[in-house]
Amino acid sequence: NPGAPYLPTTNLTITQVQPRAEVIKRFGERHELRAGVSADLITSRQRVNLLDPGGGGGLPGGGPSFNANLSRSGLFGGVYFSHTLPVSEEITLNYGLRADIFDNGIDVKTDQISPLLNVAYAINPNNVVRASYTQNFQAPPLELDVSGQTRVLPQRVTAYELSYESQLSETVAGRLALVQKDYRDQIDIGLLVANSNIPLFAPVNFPRARYQGL
Repeated sequence: NPGAPYLPTTNLTITQVQPRAEVIKRFGERHELRAGVSADLITSRQRVNLLDPGGGGGLPGGGPSFNANLSRSGLFGGVYFSHTLPVSEEITLNYGLRADIFDNGIDVKTDQISPLLNVAYAINPNNVVRASYTQNFQAPPLELDVSGQTRVLPQRVTAYELSYESQLSETVAGRLALVQKDYRDQIDIGLLVANSNIPLFAPVNFPRARYQGL
């Protein structure tokens, strides 16, 4: 490629403050209420310097060099509630709700309400069948948008699982699980400058993805 090799230098510093509080009320061995709040206050500072000694013109702006010295502050926080309830001697129910918000400090501000539901059925003291449904909201790394091409959204996952667990002996347990996860805006890693050979990387989103496993 014309202009290769590009010479990148980058320096990234991330400072995080993560306050968290949780309250648990236990009514018995299998019965409890849980509520909490958490936050991740993020400050990101990044310097990027790119040189194009071969004159290929592939840098942002097309010049022989590209420099950025940027900083921003973002927020990822949430509140949650869950209740573990013994419905009977054999059945235990766990359900809850979580509300999350993400702000990348520039152009992305979004939120999600995420439910969860778990059911456990004890066939006998050594064998349990479990089923679960959960939604997750995962914030992306707070990388800086130095090229106009790294606007990254939070990853949203809906997960289903059905499992059978057996205590085969005092020291051996077996577990068989059927799992499916549906991803929206799955977070991966790509080139900071798309369709280039500049070896500088940043998070990217895949619109849809699915994982299935046994």
